[in-house]
Amino acid sequence: MREVTNKNRKVAIYGRVSSEHESQLSAFANQIKWYDAQAERHPEWEIVEKYFDKGITGTQARKRPSFLKMINDADQGKFDLIVTREVSRFARNTLDALKYTRQLKEHGIEVRFLIDDISTFDCDGETRLTNMAAYAQDESRKISERVKAGQYIARHEKGVLYGSGNILGYNRLGKTFIIDDEQAETVRMIFRMYLDGYGLRLIKTELLKKGRKNSKDQVKWFESTISRMLENPMYIGKQYQNKTYVKDFLDHKIVRNDKINYLLIDGKFEPIISVEDFEKVAAIKKRRVKKNPGQNPYGIKTSNDKWINLLECNCGSRFQQYKWRKDKKTGKIKKGYACRNRINNGRTEYRKNNNLPLDGVCDRKTICDWHLELMIKDILEEIWGFRKESVIKAFELIKDNFVDDNINNVSTINKLNSKILRYKKKISVLTDLYTDGDIIKRDFIDNRDQYNGFIKTAESEIKRIDGGVGLEKKNLENKLQHIKKVLEQLIDFNVEQLDDSLIRQLVDKVIVRSDNKFEWLLNISGGEMGDVFSFMLNEKLDIKRQKSIETRDTKYTLAFSSIISFDRARAYRKQYNKYLRKNQWTDINYEVYVR
Repeated sequence: MREVTNKNRKVAIYGRVSSEHESQLSAFANQIKWYDAQAERHPEWEIVEKYFDKGITGTQARKRPSFLKMINDADQGKFDLIVTREVSRFARNTLDALKYTRQLKEHGIEVRFLIDDISTFDCDGETRLTNMAAYAQDESRKISERVKAGQYIARHEKGVLYGSGNILGYNRLGKTFIIDDEQAETVRMIFRMYLDGYGLRLIKTELLKKGRKNSKDQVKWFESTISRMLENPMYIGKQYQNKTYVKDFLDHKIVRNDKINYLLIDGKFEPIISVEDFEKVAAIKKRRVKKNPGQNPYGIKTSNDKWINLLECNCGSRFQQYKWRKDKKTGKIKKGYACRNRINNGRTEYRKNNNLPLDGVCDRKTICDWHLELMIKDILEEIWGFRKESVIKAFELIKDNFVDDNINNVSTINKLNSKILRYKKKISVLTDLYTDGDIIKRDFIDNRDQYNGFIKTAESEIKRIDGGVGLEKKNLENKLQHIKKVLEQLIDFNVEQLDDSLIRQLVDKVIVRSDNKFEWLLNISGGEMGDVFSFMLNEKLDIKRQKSIETRDTKYTLAFSSIISFDRARAYRKQYNKYLRKNQWTDINYEVYVR
């Protein structure tokens, strides 16, 4: 430690006011004058820097930028003496006061508290500092308690309102809220639509169509925002208070209260919604939500349709069923399925015409139910017929190349790469045979697709090994046995629509990648779909999409791919006395993944 004298001191001054409205010496301007006067009395001081924190608490050093800058400058040796008015200006937290004065002392820097007449270089300096800091900390505790008591009285007796006024439908004017007529109409519109049976998504769509603005003056809406509005008692002239509290007056950490501890006060300002309508909305919301143990509540809308729970759009959204048309001969309703994202938010053309953002827009065309029925029939006929051995071989490939802990991963990957190369060569030879006319087109396509399936299976295994994602060998063997057992089942393919229970058993998901490209994720090895897919409610669509791709690549194996041509589709329709024109059809490409 360097020797300290009363001559030629490089001095830093530190001041703090906890409010911009303190009077006398506590006021910011007066503090500066007071420090200037002290400097004039000490000609041996060379004032290097003045550090002031204005309108900032003294209980936490981390919330005082000037204080922290001063400590950093001290570490750089810019001064050897810090002058401050009193301990309470330096810190109202005993631990902070001792921590920083000790740190400064180790660097040979003295701290003087002029009014308290304490120097950290005095023999009893730390003891006196501890006592004064403890007193300052206790004063902060008393101030905190007085503030809480004042807030209690303000809430219970005076009905004081909190908030900046950034709430749709109202503007803050002095101590109350006044209605903004244009915004209030949007609020009434939201409540009316909900009472008329509209869901949150449909309300959002209508607001966007009508160009209604939110509280930030933007034509931008979220279902979560609308849901909170429908629960906000501000719209009936009341306000929730005590929603948060400060757990510790020293760290100022704000904690959210349980709703049971909220305080509902009468705001004495004009309501936008009647109490009767507000209570009706609350009753409807209660009926529409479901809550699993340990989970947040979420909206429910059940459907008995088998495809609704299986279809997923490439954008990450689910599909919505609607009436496609009515069969004139049978009177039977034909169903169609449309992407919910497209229905709720509109196509690209619509959003452009209405000057709406194009983020996340989806233009996926609707799907008629018989296309799905044709695909699943085609797929299962393939698996139970020509493709049965391909599916089993795909899983045997995984089992044979399973990586035990004692097997070198690099060696296994090289082995898989060799198989990929071998299958690619087979495809090349197959192409030459087809080009030379030695094999027919159907044989070429079937064998080519089979080899491509083996290649993708091997590539998937390489990814799995690289990512450290493995399966127990025993589980793989059990899966293979279950697959063989499933494929031995008899299925009646001489019907237009396969049994719903069979489809629910075998199909995990149908992902619509484009208007004519589908991915079918099948479960022929047992196990619940919940063990594979785990999405959160209201998760962003792009995150859902990415998770879906990752799940497909890590949990499923590509078995084969195929194309449904016009001839195949026409034959299917003709089989059941229905017709199809060529201009009504676009070939469907699909890939089949199994687990």
